[in-house]
Amino acid sequence: MKELEQFGVVAGLKINTKKTKLMTKNLTGKQNLELEEAMGLQVLKKVKYLGIWLTAHCKTPKENNYDKLMQQVKKDLETWVKLQLSLLGRIATIKMNILPKFLYIFQMIPIKVHRKFFEEFNKIIAKFIWQGKKPRINLKAMQDMKSRGGRHSQIGSCTTTSVASLVWLKEWVNLTNRRILVLEGHNLQRGWHAFLWDIGKTNQKYGHRQLIKDSLLTN
Repeated sequence: MKELEQFGVVAGLKINTKKTKLMTKNLTGKQNLELEEAMGLQVLKKVKYLGIWLTAHCKTPKENNYDKLMQQVKKDLETWVKLQLSLLGRIATIKMNILPKFLYIFQMIPIKVHRKFFEEFNKIIAKFIWQGKKPRINLKAMQDMKSRGGRHSQIGSCTTTSVASLVWLKEWVNLTNRRILVLEGHNLQRGWHAFLWDIGKTNQKYGHRQLIKDSLLTN
């Protein structure tokens, strides 16, 4: 803390202790309390950065992001269904307000998503579009291409997460983004390309504990 204060004197900056928070890793509850007293800052279990909930443990990205977004969308649609919107208006609401939120999550956290997640999503969307009544058009037909009478929206399928993963796989193949190479390639025991074509047990051992890498390799 003294070093930060000294840096602040030189840089002309000052830490706002009311807004600054800490997130620790591999510390006990007692150690966190001691750290709070020493630093004068609050220790949080999770923080939100650019719309993504980050935690010290990497095992709960789905619960903290995917599931929370699903609950929020469900709550919003239950409110919006009361608005006087046409059928096309409700479809446009989904495409412009709901789908971008999920696409952002899929791209930022490209993890494996169970089919049940998309089934629940489709039920929520169908309930909003048809105002709780029996659907008059099959959902797959609505998700089809516009040239075939659909609305061209494939968000409610498992292929969506696979497509989102390609954004990162492109960087993985090209190996030109230095920031990604430094952050994600730290302490890597094999070259990046080895993980793309060799899916043997050796490479699986390196990736199975890293949720994002494991998902990209198996999506």
